[in-house]
Amino acid sequence: MNELPNPLTPADCDLTGYRWMPLDVIRVIDSDTFGISTGDEFKTAFRLWAKSWQQVPAASLPDDDRVLAHLAGLSENLPKWKKVRAVALRGFIKCSDGRLYHPVIAEKAIEAMGKREAHVEREESEQSRQQRYRERRKQMFETLRAHGIVVPMSTKMDELERLVASLPASPTVTDETKSVTESVTDETPGDVTHDASATSQPRAGHGYDMDTDMDSDKDSKPKGSNGRVGDSDATCVRATPGALSAAMRKHGVNSQPGDPRIQAAADAGMTVETITAATLEAKGKKPNEAIKPGYVLAIANAWHAEASAPKPAAAAQQPRLNPEEQRRAVSDANAAAWLASTTPATDPNVIDMEH
Repeated sequence: MNELPNPLTPADCDLTGYRWMPLDVIRVIDSDTFGISTGDEFKTAFRLWAKSWQQVPAASLPDDDRVLAHLAGLSENLPKWKKVRAVALRGFIKCSDGRLYHPVIAEKAIEAMGKREAHVEREESEQSRQQRYRERRKQMFETLRAHGIVVPMSTKMDELERLVASLPASPTVTDETKSVTESVTDETPGDVTHDASATSQPRAGHGYDMDTDMDSDKDSKPKGSNGRVGDSDATCVRATPGALSAAMRKHGVNSQPGDPRIQAAADAGMTVETITAATLEAKGKKPNEAIKPGYVLAIANAWHAEASAPKPAAAAQQPRLNPEEQRRAVSDANAAAWLASTTPATDPNVIDMEH
C-alpha cells in the first residue's frame, strides 16, 4: 500500500487576508488542463484554484464531494458537478492529512507566505524606527528647555540637532579638581556661597569678553540676585548685558552691551543659551545677510514669551440646582422683583394680581 505524501504547505500557511493570487499565465495556457478542458470545466477548475488559495492550509481543498460541489458553486446542480469534477480537480493530489493539494498553487503559496513574513518584519522595523525618532525628539526638546531654550513643537529634526549641538559642553570634574575644591570649600565661610549658583561664573565657550564687558557687567548686574529666573528657568543663569552681547558677537553679530534692547533682555531674565540659539536660528534663516541684534532679540523674545505665557485657567462651573432649589430660586426672584416694582411684564412665572 502506497503511503500518502506529506502536505505540500505548512499547517499554518494562512493567506486568507490576501485578495490576490499570482497567476503564471505561461504555465496555465501550456498546461494539459487548459488544453483538454471545456469552458465549464476550466471555469470550475479556476474557481477551485482560487478557493484553495483562501483555505488553511493554503493551496488545499477538503476531500469531501459535497463541500467541493459547494466551493465550485454547483451545490444546486450536482449532475453538472459530476460532469466537470474530474477535469476541474486535475492536478490536485491527496496528502497524509486527508486534504487535496495542488503542487503549483502550493509553490506560489509558500512564496507568498515568505513575502508576507518579510512585510510584517518591515512594518515592525518601521514602527520601531519611528518610536526611536519620537523619543529622540522628546529628549532634545527636554535638553533645550533645561538650558532655557523653548522652541516650537513643529521645529524640524535638523534644526533641533543644530541647536543641541550649539549648547555649551558640561565641564568635566577630575579627582584632582575635586580634592582642590573640597579643600578650599572647607576653609570658606558657609554664608559666602550659600545663595550662589554653582554656575554663576562665566564659563568658557560663552564668548564672555573680560576686557570690553567687565564695566558694563558691574553696572547692569542686578543686586541681590541669586542668578535664577523664575520657577521654570531654575537651572538657567541670569545673564548680564555684556554676556548676551558677547554671545552674539561670538557668532558674527555686531552688538554692544550698552544697547537698551540688550539691557532690557538681560533684565527680563534672558539666558546666554537662549541668545546663542536665537543667533544660530537667525543665521540659519538668513545665511547670506548681515544679522542685526534686533532680529536676534526678536526671535529670543518670542521664545521667552512663549515659555513665560501663563496657562489659561479652567472656567469655574456653576453648581447645578435640583428641581426644588430651582423653584425656590424662581420664587425668591419673583418676590424681589415685585417688592422693587420692577416685575417684567413678559415673565411667565410672575402672576399679575391687579388684572
